[in-house]
Amino acid sequence: MSFHRIPVLRDLSVPSIIPCWSGLADEPSRWLASVAFRSCHAIMVHNARGEPPTRMERTAPSLVAPGRFDWLIALLCPRTLHIYPIATAGEGLTSHVMRVRFCGLLSCVLKSQRQQPEEDQRGVTLEEEYNLVRQVKKRDPVRFAALPIPQYHGLFSVVSDGAGHSPGEEEFQGMTDFLAMSDNGHPVTDLDTKHLLTDECERALALVRLSGFRANDHNNFWNTLYDGKSLTIIDFV
Repeated sequence: MSFHRIPVLRDLSVPSIIPCWSGLADEPSRWLASVAFRSCHAIMVHNARGEPPTRMERTAPSLVAPGRFDWLIALLCPRTLHIYPIATAGEGLTSHVMRVRFCGLLSCVLKSQRQQPEEDQRGVTLEEEYNLVRQVKKRDPVRFAALPIPQYHGLFSVVSDGAGHSPGEEEFQGMTDFLAMSDNGHPVTDLDTKHLLTDECERALALVRLSGFRANDHNNFWNTLYDGKSLTIIDFV
């Protein structure tokens, strides 16, 4: 699957009173994104070729704890978010991750899983990953909130018609389940100054492993993101 870089388009279904300024810092942007995703029941994923968007409905709730004033923004959020892919954010043997924009300038990532023959199934499914993270949150919500991992906005599945077909599903080449997560920056391996983050990376990995996650494939900053302020560990299940 390949997503082409496309212009960022404002979702006109979102009331203009919702702040979508480009000057927002990372934390406010992620907060607004988490509120918008927690409030929605479905997402419409558009593509660069102008074909009909693909509708995906929620199958599991957000794991982000609501804040005191989230309900105020939630009242203004649409129940269906219009998502616009920007570019591929990661590629693996069993999964694909794309960075997307919505509500103007907010961003997140959608992780999908490649279909594999039953005899060649490997790795952890998106549902298993989601459930493992949910179990850690349930066991210790306070420690979970401090973990250097992405925010989990929930699971979504492609909606098909009676014939088992969904508009635009060719774009996903058989991928039907998607995990929405926060956008936490770019790979540390792309940074020229990554050696300055060695100690911080070791501390982040220690916190993740202490909570019961394996985080085995993270040598030399692999599967680690940086947003200019903090590190985030990914692919830790």
